Amino acid sequence: MIEWCSAGIFSVGDKVLETVKRGENFGLPGLLLTNGVPHFVNGISGRNFQSPFASPPGVGESPPLVNVIWGMVNFILGYMLVAGVGDYAGGLTLDALMVGSGSVLMALILPWHFGRVRMA
Repeated sequence: MIEWCSAGIFSVGDKVLETVKRGENFGLPGLLLTNGVPHFVNGISGRNFQSPFASPPGVGESPPLVNVIWGMVNFILGYMLVAGVGDYAGGLTLDALMVGSGSVLMALILPWHFGRVRMA
């Protein structure tokens, strides 16, 4: 039987699946940290770039200042999630693997999305 423990972790019988919790908690920061890069880089380079604030969202281009701010928001939220989730253990750990996995996932999605949008 699967239950939700008071500690916010799933338990199956007497086994605790902390991996599920850690994956959710540390995968999202990797996505956010990686998503901030193209917005920040294009913004500080003075180039317009897609953002969720353009029309249509994610397709239209926003001015550089909007992209710098959006990139910084992504960086700050990603950092806050890593720092605020709990005891993040750097090095070759499951925590670092989850952040890296989220980052790699976003790094594979972004070129596909922006390539389609910019070619249209």
